[in-house]
Amino acid sequence: MITGISSLLALVIGSSSILLGFVFVVKNDVVTEFMENLGERNHFNMAFAFSELVAGSIIVYLHNKWIIGYEGLITLIGWYLIVDSAADLVVPESIKDKLGGNLEENEAEADTVNQGLGAFLILVGLFLLYSVI
Repeated sequence: MITGISSLLALVIGSSSILLGFVFVVKNDVVTEFMENLGERNHFNMAFAFSELVAGSIIVYLHNKWIIGYEGLITLIGWYLIVDSAADLVVPESIKDKLGGNLEENEAEADTVNQGLGAFLILVGLFLLYSVI
């Protein structure tokens, strides 16, 4: 039973993380192609970064709890969304390419990163759901 904002956020973020993690693991080729095409669309990147900023701000505003456990993880996810979206909105693409490298050149490395990220998202989602249910 959902008893508060922490439980609701854990349920929503946990379920979304598990589904997104499975997409990264199972549909790896689709994710890689999507990421390659995404880099070519600056207006979509700006809209996505802005929506990520709004989501992170809402999470932090409603749920700024710095305690060990799933509540602290939710807060960290909110702050991550804010920092990541701010970087996407402010840092030029040329600097991001130099800092982050270019996974598009090495498809095997991109596949490994995507599968690792998928496994991590599944674990985070399972932890959040296990903490609430």
